[in-house]
Amino acid sequence: MSTNESTDAVDVNAPAAKWILIADEKSTEQQALMTSLRSLAVRNPIRHVLDGHEAIRYLNGDSPFSDLLAHPFPAILFLSLNLRVVSGRDVLEWLTLVSGKRDSNVFVYADPLTVAQVQSAYALGADFVFRRPADELGLVNLIHLFPRHWEFAPEHDA
Repeated sequence: MSTNESTDAVDVNAPAAKWILIADEKSTEQQALMTSLRSLAVRNPIRHVLDGHEAIRYLNGDSPFSDLLAHPFPAILFLSLNLRVVSGRDVLEWLTLVSGKRDSNVFVYADPLTVAQVQSAYALGADFVFRRPADELGLVNLIHLFPRHWEFAPEHDA
């Protein structure tokens, strides 16, 4: 299990905390995404997983993620299509068919990214599809397009 977390300056026990889950097999990509989010003053608590099977277990609340206070369903899911064990596309299909999106924003990414992958991801309910890596300008655009779930440091104006 590899659910590292980043909870800088966030009360993770607050019922209103809107969690982010990053599902990406590349820890460098996870770290770059977390660093970019923090530099934009996003303060949502963040968890991450390294493969598609682990992502489904997390989203379903299966062991070792059965403590829903410690592992709540994310308000925002960053999902790489290039996951091991179970692909990101399969995670998205599972999320759409089995559990529904539960009011989450789902952002899907890959590199390379084909037109067929983009079409498939949108057909399966992705809110936004982009090519990795996500730069800060791309994240700013995501925040403005989907403003509902982001939490910011008090001095930041979204």
